[in-house]
Amino acid sequence: MSALWEREDFRRVTEGAWRPGGEALTRRGLALCRTRCGLAPGALVLDLGCGQGASLRLLLREGYRAWGLDRTPQPGAAATGRLFLADAARPPLAAAVLDAVLCECVLSLLPDPAAALRAWTRLLRPGGLLLLSDLTVRNGAAQPAPDAGPGCGPDFSSRVGENAVAVAGAAQAAASAGPRPAAAAPRSCRAGARPAGVWQAMLAAAGLRVEVYEDHCRALAELAARLAWYGAAPRSCACGASGPAAGPLGYGLWIARKDAPAERRGV
Repeated sequence: MSALWEREDFRRVTEGAWRPGGEALTRRGLALCRTRCGLAPGALVLDLGCGQGASLRLLLREGYRAWGLDRTPQPGAAATGRLFLADAARPPLAAAVLDAVLCECVLSLLPDPAAALRAWTRLLRPGGLLLLSDLTVRNGAAQPAPDAGPGCGPDFSSRVGENAVAVAGAAQAAASAGPRPAAAAPRSCRAGARPAGVWQAMLAAAGLRVEVYEDHCRALAELAARLAWYGAAPRSCACGASGPAAGPLGYGLWIARKDAPAERRGV
């Protein structure tokens, strides 16, 4: 059975942006990177798992010095002339060369996301940014408090005090999750989805400090509705379904910064 993003009906519905939220959510993330985190046009940005290159082309239009990386040369990305063919989990690039990394609905596909996050952090200059979006499992555990975004109802609390509790409580789960065997690499984002607090704990363990978190699970519901309308099966992308942790799924956006060495030492 082919992966969802390989199916023609999914590609037709998503119009080249193979993820919830599409280009609009990428624009939202980039705007936050500029206004809240200081990522100005001209910065060097790598789009990991760039697929057809929709976000890569957006980055170039926005004035960034952008490159894409993917395992396969999809025509849209290859046409930009700015595509590396490599494994997103192990980018073969020098350390501390990038101003930002963009990763959209890719981390949940990797067999060892914690190791991938460490590899991506290595690529960033001190102060560099990771703009990440991916599926989350809303399993009833405490969630990190979102900064903004459309949300998914009252179970996503806006009480800032719960943020620290969620991250602390998820740290052990993130550590114990461990790498999946290579043969068990997930074929869908659903298989690799984790609670938002676990993703956030993984970011912290990789040396990344979360500056923005938004809940965008409505984007997942909207994608499900479009797939159903056009005759595709929303269950295959887990839209509104339950994940392996026996909870409904959501979608999150994070901007995390690689601290300078002095900041990590608490100076």
